[in-house]
Amino acid sequence: MQMVVMGVVGAGLLLLVASPYRVSGNSMEPNYHDGQWLVVNKKSQLKVGDVVVLKYGNMELLKRIIRLEGDGFWVEGDNKDFSTDSREFGAVPKEAIVGKVGW
Repeated sequence: MQMVVMGVVGAGLLLLVASPYRVSGNSMEPNYHDGQWLVVNKKSQLKVGDVVVLKYGNMELLKRIIRLEGDGFWVEGDNKDFSTDSREFGAVPKEAIVGKVGW
């Protein structure tokens, strides 16, 4: 019983730090593909080059941080011809970032 409780508590703590994310679309090809599952680290420090999940309206988008811009991040898809990103909506505030892909 104790192991089950510890497992449940551990899983709950893990969800506070990380969450699964399924790629939807081709804006990050060839590096990430439609349907691929990723782990998103919600507590990691962010830097240029990181791939992040961000909230934009009612969507979650997968993008790469290209540069810091004021108090926000300029993000773009790796597949620029098929990406809705900062070139359309501008810099993203830190609060919009869900987390970084990987650890």
